[in-house]
Order: sequence, then structure tokens, then C-alpha cells
Amino acid sequence: MNTILYWKRRALKAESELMRSRTDHTFGIYSRYGIERIVQQWRRQPMFLIFGDLDHIHELNEEHGYEAVDRSVRTAFQEIKERLEPGMLLARWYSGDEWILVFRRDPAKYLDLIISTFKDEGISLTLAMSHTREFNGKLGDLVYPAAKKVARAKKYNNRGGYVGAVKRRF
Repeated sequence: MNTILYWKRRALKAESELMRSRTDHTFGIYSRYGIERIVQQWRRQPMFLIFGDLDHIHELNEEHGYEAVDRSVRTAFQEIKERLEPGMLLARWYSGDEWILVFRRDPAKYLDLIISTFKDEGISLTLAMSHTREFNGKLGDLVYPAAKKVARAKKYNNRGGYVGAVKRRF
């Protein structure tokens, strides 16, 4: 009897740890791991993605402190999440200043909402969008072209807004 109880507790603990790993607790959005697991179900369907990178995050942290900046970012994410339609997923990508928003239909109408919500919190960000007609299950194939577009824009000091779309053919 003790052995069965032990294994049930262990399974519950593992399930609980898995759920925690799917959520970024700093900002209350999906983690990279979590969103990659969810979008696996969307193979062979159209997929749209907005990649966002917060501008001057290190300077903001130095000026206002990490906790204050995290609070502002968390507030912006919560406001955006409240306005999203079902099936739209918001996730942290690698670091705290990079994140993605994944859709199954064109998200262009959300670009202004995202920019203005962060602006209201005193944060500038640079966005790019990518999409494909048939998602292959590899989220990185959509993220990296958009991330590259953002990085290129920032390299030439073009920050604070939408820098364009990339269409993936795979």
C-alpha cells in the first residue's frame, strides 16, 4: 500500500513540475518550453507569429530597478493577454526582453495594441512578424527570421515599432 501511495505522490509531483515549467512565473505568460509543446498540435496549419524585443531594457533596469521594470512588463503582458482571442498564445522566448505571440490567423490588428500597451508602461519595443501557410512543428523556423529582422533594425538604430514581416515557405 505504501508503494502505491509513493508512486502516486511522485507522479503528482512530476506533473506539477511540468506545469510550472510551462509558465514563466516572472511575467505570467507561457515559457518557451510550454508554447513549443502546445503548438505541436498546429502542424500543417497556417501560423502567424509576432516577435517582440524590448528596447533599452538594461538601461531601464539600471535607471528604475529590476523589480520596477519587471512589474511594468508584467502589467503590459497582462493587459495584452486580456484582449487576446482564444487560441492566441503569448510566451517568453529566451531572455526577459524577448517574447513571441503566436496565432493561427493574421495578427496585424494587434500590433498597435502591443506597442501602445508597452508605451503606456514607459517601455519601447521593436516588433517583426512572420508567417507560414503550413506550420512544420518547429517554432524556431518562424521565430528566427522575425528575430533576425528585429536585430537588423536595432543594429541600424531603428527601434520602437513594427519593422516588417517575413513569409516562410516550408
